[in-house]
Amino acid sequence: MDFIQQIQVWTRGELEQGKWMLAISLLLLPVLFLLLKSGNALSRGMVIPLSVLFLIIAGYGSYLVISRTKNTEQIENQFRQNAGQTIESQYQKATKDEKDFTLLKSIWGAMIVVSIVLYFFTKEYYRGLSLGLAVMFVGLLITDTFLHYRLNQYRNVLQEHISRVKPLG
Repeated sequence: MDFIQQIQVWTRGELEQGKWMLAISLLLLPVLFLLLKSGNALSRGMVIPLSVLFLIIAGYGSYLVISRTKNTEQIENQFRQNAGQTIESQYQKATKDEKDFTLLKSIWGAMIVVSIVLYFFTKEYYRGLSLGLAVMFVGLLITDTFLHYRLNQYRNVLQEHISRVKPLG
């Protein structure tokens, strides 16, 4: 598959994930309303972190759906003007993003552990808050894992294109 086809496949994946993120955020809304209406302190403690998760998922999902197609068109135009430089710059960007995703996944994992530990040492409202934070961090970890997986596939394809252009040795 050539570079243009690969970037289109990657973009379709990004758009699909954006749509899933928007759908999940819409499913999260009724949960938030039920938690708000609940008189239970544990439930009320979960409202803030789950609201933040809603905002992040809805915001980034919208960003993916709105901007990825335009971004892909720009990359395709750059590729037509200078193929080698475009592939190299995309590879460098993907490598930087891969490092960021690796770091973020470690942070989300650590924050899940901290949230779960705090659950056992706090009172009712703060238990809800720590439980909500754990759910939020799990949601962020899952989201970033899917994005990271697709980015690595794209990065590997870019690396293959670079190795074809620049023989090793």
